[in-house]
Amino acid sequence: MKIHFFDPFANIWPHSYPVARVIARFSELGHDLEVVRCRGAFSSHCVAMAAASVSFESSHMKKKLVCRSCRKRSDLIDDTGNSVIIHLDNEIEQDDLASAKRVAADLTAENWSSIEFGGVPVGRIAAYEVFLTHKIDGIVIPESVWPEFQANFLNTVLIVIVSKRVLAKAKPDRVIVYNSLYALNNAYISVAHLLGIPTFTLQGGPHISRRLSTLTCFSSPNEMFLSTYSNEASDWLSSPSDRETISIASEHLQNLLLGESAFAYSAESSGHSHSMISKKLGLLPERTVLVALLSSEDELFAANLVGAIPRIDNWHGVFDSQNSWIKWLIEFAERQPELDLVIRIHPRLMPNKRENKVAPYARELADILSEVPKNVKVNWPSDKISLYDLMQQTDVVLNRRSSAGLEMMAYGLPVVVPGDEFLFSCPPDICLVAKDQEEYRRLIIKAINDGWSIENTRNALRWMGFIFRSTNVDVIKVKENKIGSRRPKNSSLLIGLWKWLVFVYLQSGFMRSEKLQLLDIRSDLESVDELIDTILGQHTGIHKIRRREMFGVSTLQDETNALFDDLEIRRSQLAGNNEVESPLVAKIRFAHREFLKK
Repeated sequence: MKIHFFDPFANIWPHSYPVARVIARFSELGHDLEVVRCRGAFSSHCVAMAAASVSFESSHMKKKLVCRSCRKRSDLIDDTGNSVIIHLDNEIEQDDLASAKRVAADLTAENWSSIEFGGVPVGRIAAYEVFLTHKIDGIVIPESVWPEFQANFLNTVLIVIVSKRVLAKAKPDRVIVYNSLYALNNAYISVAHLLGIPTFTLQGGPHISRRLSTLTCFSSPNEMFLSTYSNEASDWLSSPSDRETISIASEHLQNLLLGESAFAYSAESSGHSHSMISKKLGLLPERTVLVALLSSEDELFAANLVGAIPRIDNWHGVFDSQNSWIKWLIEFAERQPELDLVIRIHPRLMPNKRENKVAPYARELADILSEVPKNVKVNWPSDKISLYDLMQQTDVVLNRRSSAGLEMMAYGLPVVVPGDEFLFSCPPDICLVAKDQEEYRRLIIKAINDGWSIENTRNALRWMGFIFRSTNVDVIKVKENKIGSRRPKNSSLLIGLWKWLVFVYLQSGFMRSEKLQLLDIRSDLESVDELIDTILGQHTGIHKIRRREMFGVSTLQDETNALFDDLEIRRSQLAGNNEVESPLVAKIRFAHREFLKK
């Protein structure tokens, strides 16, 4: 078969190197390989520049340095294999840019989302990373952002023009990209779809400490989300977890508490006494604490804009927006004076260890939350309270779309979710999901009455077994790397300095680590065979091959024993050196003691 990779952003090494290993395995198996590279054709701005902390407004010199570095890294990879290399710059004909500019000339602030070119919705596709960068969650593009969107739109149209010619000439059997939501990648595979060529999208795995050493593979982002409702996922939820699966999930949870990864928003657990956290938020010890986890709506909006998230037919939105959900919760809490409701603002809405922008939606939230009842507390990122410290004060989790709900369920806490057509944060089978507002109210009361349960931990870790073991494969053997622990986590000044140092290293370093990795590129390539089989067999995802029966079996009793053993380890991590136990730590210790009595 002829396998065609569109991989123009080689400077993002955590993406390009795992892809290079997949390419090497395809080659080893005797397939014909083509790799599409960029030599600077999109120098106005691209995701490789964004990854190197070079913005659209940055100087031409900075962008030029990223392009140079990107060429170096692509050359390093390409020199190790025998793929046919296609340089986009050589494929762009004299009239292509002029044609793209004619399309862009019709672009306005009113029509951008409806513009199509060559059967591809180029307006919406071009908006994706622009909207994420500026945290835009509505159809109106701010005037200050318009030039950046125009540049990305022009590049997107140009890709459509060039890819039609490249793909028609190449006639590949499969087209593969890393993250098909990036505008240029999306445009490229959209053209492949129009030509009837099967496409696949690769991405780093969901495990926080194994993200850079694993890859997921799906035929589309839609199929990634739909895997939540797959028979393969149901098999994991109905089967007891073995100790290895529980250990893998626990590794993920323990690393989240450290707060070292750039892929996790929350700060590390501080180790402060629970009384200090309660005092800071004004929580009273005799009250039941409900914690509402808000999400960053711009991510959902951007993904919906490009049609990446399917709707679940048998679910409808109990609330039509996050704002209406918040207002309902405030009214609910006002009628329940014996409760404390903590509304936790998502860290992405404010400057954080990943981005330094304030989301426009944060101002809207500030207005909504400016006056609330006494038993409603608003936890802003500026409070510098770790999610995992707040978790220790929590009795019931109120979640809508945040992945943090699953993490808190893994510690035994009940999670209540209002039904939604985009219900993908966790399967409805493992949490309390309401179909209307009255049922939502009843389920919150039920969760309060039921309280902590090992069954919540059981369900959460079974689901983690599916996403950590069935949806991805190991691609790289990663040696212990402590660079993440050196990354600043709070100070915007230190984060800015860190990004500058990373930029200097990426552009001016000797690429010693990259060269060492490439020396090892052909070792243990069999580990990616299931990914290869997914692509060749046109499966919707790796989970269709890595099924539950491939992994360790367990009895319900053995699973329960392993869960309590693991909870003891995680309880110790939560407790730290505090002399007085937090409510959650006390619940886990009590449950374990009662279990041992049986």
